[in-house]
Amino acid sequence: MDYTASQFWFNVVQSLVVSVLAIYTWVVVRTKANRTAIDAVNERVAGQFATIVERVTMLERDVQHLPGHGDIEKLHEKVNAIAGAVGRIEGELTGLHSSMTLIHEHLLERRHDD
Repeated sequence: MDYTASQFWFNVVQSLVVSVLAIYTWVVVRTKANRTAIDAVNERVAGQFATIVERVTMLERDVQHLPGHGDIEKLHEKVNAIAGAVGRIEGELTGLHSSMTLIHEHLLERRHDD
């Protein structure tokens, strides 16, 4: 084999090795960039997750102190009872007003008669 043929094959192998190294370097750099971006996203998500957990915990604590269905039902019954009592008082006051008007008219007529 002569020198030019061996140099040709050496150059081909050298080009292949350089090409493989270039591709390997590109893949490694790309993977490192992806890993860095993924780590940044993970840190941001972890921070947001911690905030969300904190807020949900606060909401759960606040919800525990809210009245339940039974409590609201009791309040509804009490409001209905008060509404009924107010209705009865209104009726009594209407009757009392009528009586007072009659007494007032009677006193006015009595004054005119004297």
